Amino acid sequence: MKFDKLMIWVRVIDLPYNKLNGTWGERIAKKMGEFVKLDINKDGLVSAQYLRARVYIKVKDPLMRWVGLESVKLGKTF
Repeated sequence: MKFDKLMIWVRVIDLPYNKLNGTWGERIAKKMGEFVKLDINKDGLVSAQYLRARVYIKVKDPLMRWVGLESVKLGKTF
């Protein structure tokens, strides 16, 4: 049995309201690790002020403090 991955809940804070949904949640979670699931309601929306995602992370990799998102409209990375 290998213990090279760990399943954790990740909290994503300070997202704009229009990004608090399943589509964006999965996209962001995949940047952090191997996507498992999101904590969303039946309509695909987040029921809190933040997004929660379940992901597998590699134990040997350092923890991510932030994930950058690119805005084509604004021409910036957040």
